[in-house]
Amino acid sequence: HFDTPTELYPVPARDIYADLAEWAGVDALLDKANEQLARQQPVHALHFLEVALALEPDNVAALEGQIVAYEALLQRAMDVTKNNYKKDYMRTLIREIKVKPTDK
Repeated sequence: HFDTPTELYPVPARDIYADLAEWAGVDALLDKANEQLARQQPVHALHFLEVALALEPDNVAALEGQIVAYEALLQRAMDVTKNNYKKDYMRTLIREIKVKPTDK
């Protein structure tokens, strides 16, 4: 995409997500994600949730937030598009979270 110079290098943004989560705080990130969900902005919410989950991969509230966001995106795909890939992908992501073992 070349939106920023960092895209020229092999360090994806997700490589610093755990550092961002530590700095911002998982609770603050979850609050921002919930604000975005309330505004019907599931993709924005997912960005905050991905950062939170980089630090706390088993955070139940973040995983539940992901399910809400994925379900919203699934509904949009069902309402607007005939893109079965999007629908199947969202269903798969939801299923993976719901069956994710939380006992570690």
